[in-house]
Amino acid sequence: MPKSTLLYKLLISCPSDIENEINIIKNAVENFNKTLGDAINIKIETLYWKDDVIPQMGEDGQSIITNQIVKEADAVIAIFGEKLGSPTPRYESGTIEEIEEMLKEEKQVFLYFSNKPIDRKIRDSEEFDKIEKFKEKYGSKGIYAEYKDDDDFKEKVNMYIFKYFANMDKYNNITSNAKKLTIKSYNNGLLKDTLEYHEMINNSHFMIDNEKEKIIKLIEEIKSINLGRAYHINNGLVRSLDYIENYNLVQYFALQNNIDIDINNFFNLGNYNPNTNYFGEEWRNIHTGQTEILYLNFENEEKKYKLINKLISHIDFYNKIKESIEYLSNIKCLSLAVVNENGQYDENIEVCIKVPKEHFINKDYFNNDKDLDEINEIIFENIFKCKKTLENIIINCYDNQTNIKDDSIETINQFYDKYGIDINGATINIMFEIKKLNSDSGIWFPSVLFFDKEIEEITYFITSKNSGKIEGIIKKESQQ
Repeated sequence: MPKSTLLYKLLISCPSDIENEINIIKNAVENFNKTLGDAINIKIETLYWKDDVIPQMGEDGQSIITNQIVKEADAVIAIFGEKLGSPTPRYESGTIEEIEEMLKEEKQVFLYFSNKPIDRKIRDSEEFDKIEKFKEKYGSKGIYAEYKDDDDFKEKVNMYIFKYFANMDKYNNITSNAKKLTIKSYNNGLLKDTLEYHEMINNSHFMIDNEKEKIIKLIEEIKSINLGRAYHINNGLVRSLDYIENYNLVQYFALQNNIDIDINNFFNLGNYNPNTNYFGEEWRNIHTGQTEILYLNFENEEKKYKLINKLISHIDFYNKIKESIEYLSNIKCLSLAVVNENGQYDENIEVCIKVPKEHFINKDYFNNDKDLDEINEIIFENIFKCKKTLENIIINCYDNQTNIKDDSIETINQFYDKYGIDINGATINIMFEIKKLNSDSGIWFPSVLFFDKEIEEITYFITSKNSGKIEGIIKKESQQ
């Protein structure tokens, strides 16, 4: 029966004075492949610049090596003897640059220093000092070992290769093909292998009720300010209504929520006119015959007027978020993540999902006629700012762009623009790339995806450097 085998590429990196160790590593790899590797369906392939780099024009030599084999490697064995190596435009030596490139990508580094006897008369003291400083730097990271001769190196290399790559079997069940790059969906704190839809705005009812409660408290506070009988009535309505814009919002809110309001008493401001500057009025004292200045006190009237304006502002905000949430309430959302269950680091990952065109909501659906800005921050927090840790799996954001934009349209556009979207008849292909993905971790899609109804299944295709091509289907639970 055919079986699947995991291929790991092991880079050999060393200055020109290292010779015997290269063959020792190659023999250790061959031994592993023929014994334990064959048993657990793992194969190691060595990469060495003299064997695997093709002559190329246009870049410095080390960049060519990096692009051709270093980026392809899953792990590196680096060895230093008497020389640090030739400098590159970026580092003290090519081997150091290769080590740093591997560390940047969070790949495995095996670092060895030779303690073989050398003729101190011909030893380059400057090179020796460089190696000692380099050893001191990496000693703090705990990633190197020393060896005294070829036999000692052979023993250490065999042990570490067998130990490291044999442990991969704990994370992979290759014969069953059960673990791979896959797509999962999120809802209610869980990642699942089924399509799990959720509301665009979580806890929307709580948010609306909270705003309503604030409004009702303001209404009661305004009612408690009793300014007595309303004397100025025009056509049956208190004159103060001439000074209050959008007072009808209060009437409509009260009617919708069965709140009893006596309009003339509620909006009564007595003799206070907010459009008048009260600096005092002259009046003649009939007892003294002298003219005096009377300063009128409208403290309660001013307080009531300010509270009424605050109330109208709250109702206006309440109406906008309620309208926006009702507009969004029929949208079905999918929070999807690519998860690496393959047991090994992977990179150069291309993701494509196929969805029905008629039910996919593109960014054009959210246009400027829809005033969503009042809930822009809520949209961002609930939809685009995904949790990082779920079920002990680290799920990273697609990139570091997490700043909220000025309005909802821009917020949605900035995430949707990260997709490549291709219309193919009745189907839409949604595509994006992932540079790298560590084992037992995942990456969110660039954004939540929107649909006008819950679709039953999504076909996906994933290609990557280490996993090849994967085709899968994620379905609603009822369809499993």
